[in-house]
Amino acid sequence: MKDSLLLPRICFLFVLFFFIFLNIHKKEVSAADSASSVTLEDRVAADTPWGVRSGATTPTTKPADDVYLTKREHNNDNGPSIKLKVVDGNGRVAEIPIDFHEARIQPRGFWGDVGVNGMALFLASACLLLIKEIFSFISSRRERKLNIAQRQNAAQRRAFITSRLEEADQELQEIEENIQENIQNKEENIKPLRKILQSLDLYREELRDADAPAVLAYLDHILQRTKMLIRKSSSSSSSNNSSKGTFAHADDLDDDDLLQINVSSSSSHAAATAATAAAAATTKAAESTASSTTKQEMINDSISSDSSTTTNQQQQQQQQQQQQQQQEQQQQQQQQQQKLKPDIEMVQMLAQQNPHLTPPEVIRLAQELMQKRGANIKKNKYN
Repeated sequence: MKDSLLLPRICFLFVLFFFIFLNIHKKEVSAADSASSVTLEDRVAADTPWGVRSGATTPTTKPADDVYLTKREHNNDNGPSIKLKVVDGNGRVAEIPIDFHEARIQPRGFWGDVGVNGMALFLASACLLLIKEIFSFISSRRERKLNIAQRQNAAQRRAFITSRLEEADQELQEIEENIQENIQNKEENIKPLRKILQSLDLYREELRDADAPAVLAYLDHILQRTKMLIRKSSSSSSSNNSSKGTFAHADDLDDDDLLQINVSSSSSHAAATAATAAAAATTKAAESTASSTTKQEMINDSISSDSSTTTNQQQQQQQQQQQQQQQEQQQQQQQQQQKLKPDIEMVQMLAQQNPHLTPPEVIRLAQELMQKRGANIKKNKYN
């Protein structure tokens, strides 16, 4: 946050010093202009030495300087002015005043400078804030685009993984059918199962941080199936290898030994079948336990939902009863207040009996009497 505010502060200070420098420079120039003298061109004075054009009635002698020459006066209010003296043929002197107003901009005062500089600074800060907002908007749009692209890539990757999981599921079904039918050699089924297991492990590591619970559940289901199939195939292959080894040495032995070998091979087959039966039983038991657990969870959920509904109904009934009791209490209080209010006849009777009391005092006395009467009625009820 501090780094983001550093650049606007630097620009703000730069603009401030720039406008202060311009203000000082303007004041110096205006002072120099006011100090400089005003030069006026007088073409008539250039034509004649006395400042007046010569005519038929103009005297030929040189007049006095203070009569015919122009005079320049500087007034601070109205600017420079010139008085032109003219003499006619009869010798009468006339003065013609001429005022010159310079086209000069009057310098601003202190508060004018403050207002101008303040407006300039306000506009500069507004421009900086606008630029900052534009940059933040552009960065937010970039972030949104990146997030959208990442989400799209993740969705595409999840779709690819689900398709691969479906293919693996189909392969597992085929392998399971082959194992049950004993069509192929069971050792050859272990290799594709291991490949599937490796790919599933990679997919699980990839989806560990992703938000895809359904895909993860499907992947775990396929992992459990592959592990069970690998165990089945490994147990059956070990039983087959042991039976093959016994039959290879049967030619070098006697009849008794062959009988023993046949017995051992039959026992190994029986052990293998027993192992497969045990594995199938374990799978069925696991499935039955899973189904029983799911059923128990469903029953517990239904019981909890029923209990929650019953509790909610009980709470609603209690709330309704409380509301009814409050309404009844309010109605009783209102009826008691109405009963305790003094009647007009009672007030008039008390006013006649106590003429020295004012009307408010009579009303208070009537209220006290009614309250005492109500208290006595309550005592009689309890007794």
